[in-house]
Amino acid sequence: MRLVSIGMLSVAAIAVVAPTASAGHPQERQGFYAGLALGVGGATETCGECERGERQWGLAGDFRLGWATGRHALWGAEVGYSRTEAFGVTLTLYDVLLAVTVYPAADRGFFLKAGFGGAFSKRSYDIGTGTVEGDTNDGLAAMVGAGYDLRLGRDVSVTPGVTYWRTNSIETGAGDVVSLNFQKYDVLAFSVGVTLH
Repeated sequence: MRLVSIGMLSVAAIAVVAPTASAGHPQERQGFYAGLALGVGGATETCGECERGERQWGLAGDFRLGWATGRHALWGAEVGYSRTEAFGVTLTLYDVLLAVTVYPAADRGFFLKAGFGGAFSKRSYDIGTGTVEGDTNDGLAAMVGAGYDLRLGRDVSVTPGVTYWRTNSIETGAGDVVSLNFQKYDVLAFSVGVTLH
């Protein structure tokens, strides 16, 4: 829970001071953009034969790039990442999405984002004498989020944000045999990153 508190407080603090600190730098959006963010994320898992588990917290982040189609919208791709460890099991989740970012007010840094694409998950198990790699899952994912671009200059921003993404994966076993057990994951992440406009 300490990681969660630090992540939430950091994002909230930056969001509060952002409008004042960035007042001297106009919000211009033209051409190519790219962003990288790191923070804390909590993942939960459900499946067709089990109840929803507790949210486990760990490292999270995302990388995004694309093109500005105007001062109000960015279109591109986003890759999300989450890694959690609990009871000797490490769960790693990825999503690869087509995403759109919308700025309701062109002269402000606040934005909303959404995306849809593919998801991948991987487990590994600590058995004391080593690590055993488990099943790999893949499926579909959807994402929503919000954040604020705190301008440090004409082309650079510090970007705190919150992202929620959810997957619906088909479990695959040995020999690529597809089972009928659907596993669903969702990730809630708080992050701070750098965006190049």
